Amino acid sequence: KHAMSRLPKRKAARKRKGRVEVRAPPPGKVLNPESHFFAAEELGRSFQEAEPFRHVVVSDFLNADFASQLREELIHKLDVKFKETDLFKFHQTKDISAILAADQERLKLPYLAKLVECLYSEDFRTLLSQKFELGMLADRVDMAAQAYTEGCHLLCHDDVISTRKLTFVMYLADPEEERWKVEEGGGMEMYSEASPVPVSEILPDFNVALFFAVEPGKSLHAVREVTGQRTRLSLQGWFHAPRLEETFGFERRGEASLQQVLARAIAVPAPAVSGAAAAAPGATAAELRPEELRAALSPWVHQQYLEDAPLQQLQTHFAEHSEVQLSDFLLPGRARELLELLRVADGAEDTSSHSAGCSGGWVLRGPPHLQRFLVFEDEEGSEAAPPTKRRKAGEGETAAGASGGGAEGSGGASPQRQLGSRLRDLREGLMLKAAFRALIERVTNLRLTGCEAAEVRRFRRGLDYSIATLRGLRAEPRVDVCLMVAESGERRPGPNSSGEPPSANHGAGDSEAGRAKSQQLWDSEELGGFESYIEVDEDEDDEKAEVYRDNDEEGPLLNIPVTHNALSIVMRDPGTLSFVKFVSRAAPSARCDVKLIFGVDPTSLASDDDD
Repeated sequence: KHAMSRLPKRKAARKRKGRVEVRAPPPGKVLNPESHFFAAEELGRSFQEAEPFRHVVVSDFLNADFASQLREELIHKLDVKFKETDLFKFHQTKDISAILAADQERLKLPYLAKLVECLYSEDFRTLLSQKFELGMLADRVDMAAQAYTEGCHLLCHDDVISTRKLTFVMYLADPEEERWKVEEGGGMEMYSEASPVPVSEILPDFNVALFFAVEPGKSLHAVREVTGQRTRLSLQGWFHAPRLEETFGFERRGEASLQQVLARAIAVPAPAVSGAAAAAPGATAAELRPEELRAALSPWVHQQYLEDAPLQQLQTHFAEHSEVQLSDFLLPGRARELLELLRVADGAEDTSSHSAGCSGGWVLRGPPHLQRFLVFEDEEGSEAAPPTKRRKAGEGETAAGASGGGAEGSGGASPQRQLGSRLRDLREGLMLKAAFRALIERVTNLRLTGCEAAEVRRFRRGLDYSIATLRGLRAEPRVDVCLMVAESGERRPGPNSSGEPPSANHGAGDSEAGRAKSQQLWDSEELGGFESYIEVDEDEDDEKAEVYRDNDEEGPLLNIPVTHNALSIVMRDPGTLSFVKFVSRAAPSARCDVKLIFGVDPTSLASDDDD
């Protein structure tokens, strides 16, 4: 669906020879001489002193009539292409300089052509340089238009690519509609270097311009997921330095978000393996008798995975595909308890707040240019999430109320702590036991050398994700084992099959139709949450990175959609990365999981001849 079709369209018309011809008036003045950009004597100082990095927001930047006609021109005469990677999801035009290179296109796009001519003129570049102390700026034109429809987003990054020195964004919302609201999403979030929570947010109102300095590891920003019906329309571009050495922070270029994504070894929090994991005995399938295996697993695992015939089928599938998914893995009662705890925890939180769920032992993990999700820790307390300041052009910053929900009181443990504790019990009581590892070894026909990571994670709606980074690479193969908990297609048994009465919870996923709809939403992958495995491109360089690894020809090796009570087992080769796609606010629930990573004894791998 064409993103521009979501935008209201108004045309200037005149009558000619008995018919109506659509024609916009010729472009007039581009910039508004009365705007804050020209009138404010202290604009340069505001830019230099702004936090969390150098920036300035200018209202009424363009002449109002010019801005309105520019908006109409973009809607009517530019095509956008849908793009999605681990980092973003939006609609974007081709590079504007390439579009305007043809004389015919310049005639079709007079307002856009005049804007480019004005902004990249020597006079305006000199003015920018003087106001913001930028030094010399090159005459390179680097600009594109973007349309964010519902569900579109751009995750945290710093824009450091090539010789970029100054980013500008021109917002072009409908001038005849009310101002943009926070609850519609689409705001530009700004991050400090130390926190996965944004410190401020700029709303995309009509004729507002944003300028910010591009600096490695400093100019961290994101576009929050659009959750309303309006399309967020903008022009975004960059002013470049003449040489790479003249960019801001050139000596610290290794700190850039893209360089950290591409780095094979960087300092980020590593997944912790609890003491129980380290102490788990090294038993294998051969060392546990069948009756011992059944006795250890039967209090947790569905009976079908303790029988020889189903296990042989799973082993055959894994041998052919290097992955397998065990649906309805836990006993119905255990799976249902986890789902109901998740429902209560989700219902107790404000999903518009970055502090949602940061209580009851859940800790927010970053850094945001690599990942953001909650992990459950055994100790009391959690990392406090400060409120986000939201700002409109020309207005002061005000603290926005941030409610994490689920505060613990005299009534007992919070929903968040109850959920985390049950998932921790699942990890400690089942997944880190020798019998569980023996089961995985039987399905994979591999000898596992030990558990390298064992995390209880929660990916909240509208907030959380992980990025595919080279830091996840290993020199040897690994086996990923992940048990998911989410609102989806769980089959709720009756009293005869479980010996328990049906649940009293009547949430959206209880009915057969509701469960099917939830699972269809997850399976569509439109709402994210799936874990994706992709192959590393060893030839990736700065030019490819300039489009953020966007590639139409190469898809993922494997996508695993969210499915409640499903255990996924994936053999990951040395050249394979994984990430969890940003979970949309419209998703049926948060995604909870227990994720384990096992090493593999190389002697148990099949030889090339066997393959």
